[in-house]
Amino acid sequence: RGVGRTTTSKTNIRGLPKCNIKLRLAVLDADDLNNIHVSRNKGLVSRLQSHLVKKEQERQGLSPDAPFNARVKRAKLLTTNIDGNNHHRHVLHLEMALPGASSSSFSSTTTHDSRSSSSSSSSGGGSNMLYLPGDSVGIHCPNEMQQVDRLLKRLNLTGNEVITDIIRNDEDMKRPTPISSSSSVLRQRRGGRDLSHIFLPISVRDMFLYCLDITSPPKKSVLRVLASHCTDSRDKDYLLSLCKMTPIGREGYAKHIVKARPPLSEILERFSSCKIPLDHLVQVIPPLLPRYYSIASSPSTHPTDIHVAFSLVRYDVDDPFSTPLSSLSSTKNDVAAQVKEKLSSQRRRRRRSGLCTNFLYKECSMRGIVENDYLKKLGVRSNGEGDRDDDSEVNHNDKSSSRRTKELEPPPLILPIFIRRGGDFGYPSEIGRPIVMVGPGTGVAPFRGFLHYRSYQIKALISGKALGVGEWRGMDFQHLDDEDSETDEDERIAYPAAAAASENSSSDNTNQRELDGIIGEAMLFFGCQKKNRDFLYGKELEAFESDSTLDKLHVAFSREKEDKKTYVQHLMLELAAQEIYRMLVQKEGYLFVCGDGTRMAKDVMNTVIKIVEQEGKLTHAEAKSYVVEMLKKKRYVQDIWS
Repeated sequence: RGVGRTTTSKTNIRGLPKCNIKLRLAVLDADDLNNIHVSRNKGLVSRLQSHLVKKEQERQGLSPDAPFNARVKRAKLLTTNIDGNNHHRHVLHLEMALPGASSSSFSSTTTHDSRSSSSSSSSGGGSNMLYLPGDSVGIHCPNEMQQVDRLLKRLNLTGNEVITDIIRNDEDMKRPTPISSSSSVLRQRRGGRDLSHIFLPISVRDMFLYCLDITSPPKKSVLRVLASHCTDSRDKDYLLSLCKMTPIGREGYAKHIVKARPPLSEILERFSSCKIPLDHLVQVIPPLLPRYYSIASSPSTHPTDIHVAFSLVRYDVDDPFSTPLSSLSSTKNDVAAQVKEKLSSQRRRRRRSGLCTNFLYKECSMRGIVENDYLKKLGVRSNGEGDRDDDSEVNHNDKSSSRRTKELEPPPLILPIFIRRGGDFGYPSEIGRPIVMVGPGTGVAPFRGFLHYRSYQIKALISGKALGVGEWRGMDFQHLDDEDSETDEDERIAYPAAAAASENSSSDNTNQRELDGIIGEAMLFFGCQKKNRDFLYGKELEAFESDSTLDKLHVAFSREKEDKKTYVQHLMLELAAQEIYRMLVQKEGYLFVCGDGTRMAKDVMNTVIKIVEQEGKLTHAEAKSYVVEMLKKKRYVQDIWS
């Protein structure tokens, strides 16, 4: 930054959290390091990740048992780059195998309707794990090594320092108290942040790698702490200005922190006079939390696997600290100043990446398991399809060569995961009620699980059997062997829907339409840019419509026509307003919305209100009141994110 005037001002900052912990560090030699911790020690990494996931389970009130160590068995790109646009979004489909699970795992006596119960939420064995359509999977991933190295360099640390204990200086105690236990887990004492997410003993590198969130935008309270340790008054004033509740302060925090999302290392590099001690830094940095992804499968069809789909988050931002904070308001109405600011900020572009999505993609790519159907059609070998050129010769009898190749292969990707219940966002137990699903982009993922379960449900109703399930959501079925073809009188009384479907259908030629009145209609609205680019699970969704699992599929391709952008809310209003009103109002069906919460979810809600107002001949206030009542009765359920 050049030479600036420094100051040792000890100005107190009101409301600044005090540091009441002290780290006890030990510098160990190479042999001790290998024996005690570090990221190269796979055993400790597994224990550490399991500990972090376990803490998150306890925080949610779930079962404190060990998480599942799921093996990633398949990865596939669902999007193509057919138009040569390198900036469009990539979506990855991931399949994880559950340990100890078998095809009979779904034949559990655990009710599907007990979403609030945590008894079946997780267990160390794998076979007791019963996820449901609408649930999410939690994955704990490490920070990027490059960010950790940058942070260690800025703090003048090697990363090999080992934290053996943490002392909390409680003011109400006569002497410092060590926070440790026989289980090497930090226990919460009085005051300060709960440090139970740190696993002792641990190296400083591993702590930043696995335990602390060093990439998310820091809160204003963290910026205030950093400002208090700046020796340059300009650095201090800049950071404090971002925390002020003034127009410039709010705009500066929104632009430089929330939008630009600088990691901790970048902030410390920019404000080089900040000399914050490691003790205080550890106390104010929040824990690294797991990332959640909607499950895109159903245990009825995939009892041994969990499927997820997620977008690879990658984008560039302008240098967040390229312009003075004081110039924000002055450039609003000055076009020349805006152009100058834009050119200045673009000189140094910063790359931002989603933490977990890019970690999973890199790990899968490194193991060569990422499939790409578009490259297959072009005859190009995609990443993961073979390890050598087609014209290379291989000596299959050379055992030493085979052994060396096997030794060079990376180990399978094992992820500690756990299930988070979907709550009200789950397939309805009242199977006679219609359902309307709205899920553009990756928001379609949970509805894929819904439709897999619905397909299973229809087949079971047609055959009059439970097809390997102990209990349906809301309908108890005893397990029936595949050889049984008759339904006795007791079963007809207990399960009238299945019995009626069995009586009204032949064994060889039965159509799902015969279940009208027994199982409600299903309609799905999906949205993407182009059909040949990002129509996620397109063939599968069209197959669901063909076999009547899905009564109607509406797809909005927003970039197919250059002169007009079409989104899901447009199709709802223009093509299906009467059907939506009939399904949601007259038949009191369910509406599920999944995806972007900043714009899409609001637009969909306004569209539903307009449909109720238009088709029901109501005032706007009456229509809005009806939709609010749907939300209260859990007939309008959203799973949205920003």
